[in-house]
Amino acid sequence: MTAYLAQHYFRQTPDSLPGLDGEAGGTGGGGGGGGKSIVMTASSGGIYPSGMCPLYTAAKHGVVGFMRAIAPSFYKNDGIRVNAICPGPLRTGLLPDAQWDLFPPEQMTDVNKVAAVVMMLIEGKDSVPATETRIDGEGMDRGGKDPLWGNAVEISAQRHYYRDAPRWSDETMEKNMLACDPTLSK
Repeated sequence: MTAYLAQHYFRQTPDSLPGLDGEAGGTGGGGGGGGKSIVMTASSGGIYPSGMCPLYTAAKHGVVGFMRAIAPSFYKNDGIRVNAICPGPLRTGLLPDAQWDLFPPEQMTDVNKVAAVVMMLIEGKDSVPATETRIDGEGMDRGGKDPLWGNAVEISAQRHYYRDAPRWSDETMEKNMLACDPTLSK
């Protein structure tokens, strides 16, 4: 996958390049943001079911799941922050114009907001208070102590929200899943 190719080249890139050192951005492990970053494109269809396009929905759920699976090890081992954007309706070639015209304009996602969220993730920090953007509780970014990583960011019209992975159903499931990925252990 492209994420592994990016990881390979990030590993070859000296941390002393502008924006990748601890002072100007950091590469993870306590830096102040910036640094090495991968932003994957999913969709609100990666969070919610969409009966109109089930294959698209399955693919976008896969993007979010893949991001959540690799983000901890990429950050822990290489200081690479991995996040995914999940924009709502954005006029693309996915639907014919006649179907897009059925959406009220105020419900469409603003492409400038999408670009702003991508830049926020690349820079590793959010200027909007977490109380306004956290739907599911504290995310993998540990409540702002580290640069943003491991987030699925839903973008709805002019707002964005962090959507965390579901909580463990019980202690047994938590132990089983942590055994599958030591980077997730507490």
